[in-house]
Amino acid sequence: MRLEKTVSWQIAADFPEELQFAGYIAQQADFRLGEVINAQSPAEIEWRAWWDDLINSRLDVSDALSKLVDPRPFLKYDPPNFNIFEKVPALQMLCRQHWFEFDRQWGFVGGKKEPTTKQLIKQINQLRCDKIVKECVKEMGKIDCRPFHLQVDFVLWPKNYQNHVSNQHIILGAQFIQPPYVDELITILRAIICSLV
Repeated sequence: MRLEKTVSWQIAADFPEELQFAGYIAQQADFRLGEVINAQSPAEIEWRAWWDDLINSRLDVSDALSKLVDPRPFLKYDPPNFNIFEKVPALQMLCRQHWFEFDRQWGFVGGKKEPTTKQLIKQINQLRCDKIVKECVKEMGKIDCRPFHLQVDFVLWPKNYQNHVSNQHIILGAQFIQPPYVDELITILRAIICSLV
């Protein structure tokens, strides 16, 4: 969803379904993000590689998961059968096991997608991105704004997630679309936007 766009800049936000599904699997399997100290199961190793691929896929970087299988071009999401994961069977089994319940909870009428998207739109409207950009241009001592595109993706899990994927892409947990976190969201976005203007 596009938030705001002018001739010189664009800020967009989304809840990519594949990230929501990967997070749902992690919740169900009790996987944790961050440095892992204990030995991991094959399913967790494959899931972590997939998560890294999903996070970095917008950057067109090499696929961590493909290193576990083969170097062929690799699609990262094909529900409900997940045939693309035939060479990573533990991940394929997890995806098949959890897909239908996730789909019911996320995409069906009465699922989480619609109210979450409405909350995102409400929060973004309160942000006044145009005002933030103008303030950043002024703060950086510039007259005009350089052209830029900023992609802000949100995930339900983990709720407090923050990943600065690149200088033009950030992934945040869903807590940041809740009213108590609007100031924190503005602070995060201001820091990025100031580096882009």
